[in-house]
Amino acid sequence: AHDLVTLPAAAEFALEYGAKLVYDAHELETERNPPLSRTQRLLVSYLEGKFGTKADLIITVGDMIAEEINSALNRSDVQVIYNARPIDAYVDRDVRTDEKPGR
Repeated sequence: AHDLVTLPAAAEFALEYGAKLVYDAHELETERNPPLSRTQRLLVSYLEGKFGTKADLIITVGDMIAEEINSALNRSDVQVIYNARPIDAYVDRDVRTDEKPGR
């Protein structure tokens, strides 16, 4: 499921076809920008709770988001897949060529 918008359908298909459900949570859905109304936040929390707890695997882009999702869904297994190299990979490197300066 590519974000919460597709999670309910993906959960239904996974159940129907006996497939694994992977939820790719790109961000904290309740904290989206622009801010959600109270009603929207409640709906988002409900949907993520109902279907996210059924996911065989949840992945996200950062440790803090993973911690929040683990807490909200009473899980401990949300995995982090970074969408960029660690910042120390760019120290003393030319990011255009990926080489150390002066080479």
